[in-house]
Amino acid sequence: SSASTEPIDKDNTGQRLYAGAHVAIRFTLFAPIDNLLHSNNIVELGCGTGCFGLITALNSDVKSLLLTDGTDNTLSIAHMNKRHLLPDSKNVIIQKLMWGDSEQVSRVIKEYNGDLPYDVVIGCELMYYLTDIPLLLSTALQLTNYQGLFIHAHLFRRAGQEDELIESLRDVGWNTLEVLIRDFIPIEELSQHPAWYNMRALISGPQDRIASLLAENPSWIVFQPTPPANSHDNDEELEEGALHSLFP
Repeated sequence: SSASTEPIDKDNTGQRLYAGAHVAIRFTLFAPIDNLLHSNNIVELGCGTGCFGLITALNSDVKSLLLTDGTDNTLSIAHMNKRHLLPDSKNVIIQKLMWGDSEQVSRVIKEYNGDLPYDVVIGCELMYYLTDIPLLLSTALQLTNYQGLFIHAHLFRRAGQEDELIESLRDVGWNTLEVLIRDFIPIEELSQHPAWYNMRALISGPQDRIASLLAENPSWIVFQPTPPANSHDNDEELEEGALHSLFP
């Protein structure tokens, strides 16, 4: 699903490592959510450079990881990063996947996960101005058969995106929790990257699972939309977005 006005074969959005990827990586590494990933089958939507999913797999002992994106040129970067980070892993697969294509999603589940639903979907920086939220969520829901979790971190760029996300998930009986950024990133590091404060680190899932997670983690909160604020992360994105891979 293209995030810009360029034709999808020319869209270079996913070829940058945005501020949100840095936050998302720290979310899976340092927030107390390792038990949600350990020994589970994971699929990432809109993987871009692949760094978020690859580092998550490297440090969380996942059972398998499927990295997906909608553009071939972006997937080539993910392949390059896999060769550096997990060169010998047979449990990490990279596959093109278009949001909302239910037939393609079904084929992916059958081919790469034994026709069983995935345990967890992950994603970061998926909320661009033209993001089709219903297509994104329908894909995540189908991949997990409505029973898994969606762990995601975003900068919401367009007014109303947060409300649309919450309402779309509520329509299928899912709720969303937020883990505050300051709970898993040291204040010293946040002071060097003020744009990170605008990110929202979220866990979405069926109401009963979310209620259990909230009871087990009293510092987490029910996700609520915030009034739109002007984003000043352009310089930050240029600094961190210049990285096409983790290695030269």
